[in-house]
Amino acid sequence: MPKDYNQNVDLEKQDRTIRRVLAQVLIPIFILIIALGYLRDNYFRDTENEYLKIRNKEYRSIIRSLGNANQQGPTRIIFINNYAQYEIPFYIYEELSVGDSIIKNRGSNFELYIKSNGDTISRDLNSFLRSKL
Repeated sequence: MPKDYNQNVDLEKQDRTIRRVLAQVLIPIFILIIALGYLRDNYFRDTENEYLKIRNKEYRSIIRSLGNANQQGPTRIIFINNYAQYEIPFYIYEELSVGDSIIKNRGSNFELYIKSNGDTISRDLNSFLRSKL
């Protein structure tokens, strides 16, 4: 057999080996990139949906009763108009009393606590989600 023929066979063999190895490496990488892009898209879509859900919520209520003042943790429970429980941060709880109002307007990120004496406390409900978008 001629020497050129053996070289061509060797080159074709090497070419097939290189293509197979590249396929074994590049195809999983390509699949991983697609999967990560899909997960990232779902994460942002879920975050945006949660943001819009909070933003479009609307309520107005009066505090009927304050929960146990000896509660531990970052939130405290208050009871509003229909005696539903509502959790608020402890630093706002300490300033509220029975008869104060809670207002959240549709399209707003802020919850307003209007005290009986006219003072207003506002709390940004979406600051964490907004920072993630």
